[in-house]
Amino acid sequence: MSVPIWNAEVFKENDRIMLDQLVERSIKKKNAEALHQGILTIFVIVAVAFMAWLFQFGVQSSYTGDVLSLIFYHFSNTVNMAGYIALALLYAYWRQKHKKFKKEKDKYEDLRSEVIEKKDKYWTKEYSDDILDKLVSELEGFYKINVSYKS
Repeated sequence: MSVPIWNAEVFKENDRIMLDQLVERSIKKKNAEALHQGILTIFVIVAVAFMAWLFQFGVQSSYTGDVLSLIFYHFSNTVNMAGYIALALLYAYWRQKHKKFKKEKDKYEDLRSEVIEKKDKYWTKEYSDDILDKLVSELEGFYKINVSYKS
């Protein structure tokens, strides 16, 4: 695909800018979502591995029946503390990326709703059905953006 259909002279400048921003925000949302999911996957893998290691070497080898001595052992062991700190830092980093993902998603959804509203109210009067059908199919086909209905 070389030139998007909304860059044709038929569309007004404001409409072109709005659709370009919609595609740009869609790409940003997808990138933020991929990073968010990647970090979450790494966090889960590290947490499961750390808990398995902790159970295998920490709990079984040091358990004497006294729970307080077991808790003291875990918080006085440097390897355990390094694991807890690593999990806490990884979780904090994931939360930061999660907030960024939610922000990008909200910005994208707001603009998508605005485009759908504008399409239903104004574009059906200004542009022919053939052009709107091509626009909708191009957005859904190439960019995976649904502007047919709000969901």
